[in-house]
Amino acid sequence: DGGGIRGLSTIAILRELMDRLAMKRNVPVVHPWQEFDMIGGTSTGGLLAIMLGRLRMSIDECEEAYIDLSERIFTANRSKGNIVGRGLDFINIRGKFPTESLEACVKDVVKSKGLPEDELLYNISDDGCKVFVSAIRAEDGGNTVIRSYINPEMPNPMRRYCRIWEAGRATSAASTFFDPIAIGPHQVMYVDGALGLNNPIRLVDRESRDIWPDSDRIFISIGTGTDPGTSLDGNILQLAQRIKEIATETERTHEGFYRDNERTLVLNKRYFRFNVEGLERIGLEEYKARSAIYAATATYLETGIAGTMIKELTATLTSREWISVSKSGPRS
Repeated sequence: DGGGIRGLSTIAILRELMDRLAMKRNVPVVHPWQEFDMIGGTSTGGLLAIMLGRLRMSIDECEEAYIDLSERIFTANRSKGNIVGRGLDFINIRGKFPTESLEACVKDVVKSKGLPEDELLYNISDDGCKVFVSAIRAEDGGNTVIRSYINPEMPNPMRRYCRIWEAGRATSAASTFFDPIAIGPHQVMYVDGALGLNNPIRLVDRESRDIWPDSDRIFISIGTGTDPGTSLDGNILQLAQRIKEIATETERTHEGFYRDNERTLVLNKRYFRFNVEGLERIGLEEYKARSAIYAATATYLETGIAGTMIKELTATLTSREWISVSKSGPRS
């Protein structure tokens, strides 16, 4: 899911899972791009998908890049004006995204992996982890899935021209509060897909089914906290309402997917949803709140249902049954 600086919680959850898998398999390290056949994300969740899947970054590399991106963007914001206490993503009091800072950061991340800054998101080799991010066409509100791969059941025109940094910008260009981005020869305008698609689980379901229609699949969905539960006034009331709508929609998407698959994926331990409690009061732009995010995530994973889920997920992914299945189909 999207979630601004709270995406560090996503990284922490993935680190715990990768560490557990490495220990179970008696190997030094397991990377997300090695474990997952597909990673999809929206907004800052889309940025994480690109870094972990398309750029094949390690958890440590991704965390460092994400923190650097956050600090550079938020510092740029603070030099221009006060920060909204509970912004949707990276946003200042005037409701404008620091576009140049984000673009420069994503290009730097791409170059750090030895690729040209204008590298396409589409991976011509089409091997390994497949990645997509979601965005919305500004003109008609239609959903767009920007892929690193070819989906044989869907049109894929953007593979010819969409750069990695453009995909990152498109999925993060939050509606009326951020500048949209024009991509491609026809300069189609895109904004992020947070409202309605902040939890991209149904897109992952569709995309993976199109690619592997006859394969067993495991879904791991990671949220970034629940309803911010804050009160805003002045010229950002609309923003506050939008945040609440996104938080509500995100959990409703999970609940609907859970109900629809309760007798199949859920019963067979093929769907796992992690969403840390205690992040509600951390503003999405508060990059200095890292310790609170990590502490809340550690507590969440050590106790209750989440603690049981991470153990069950690790056991499932290291079971002989699943290893046998993964040799002829997607791993997870």
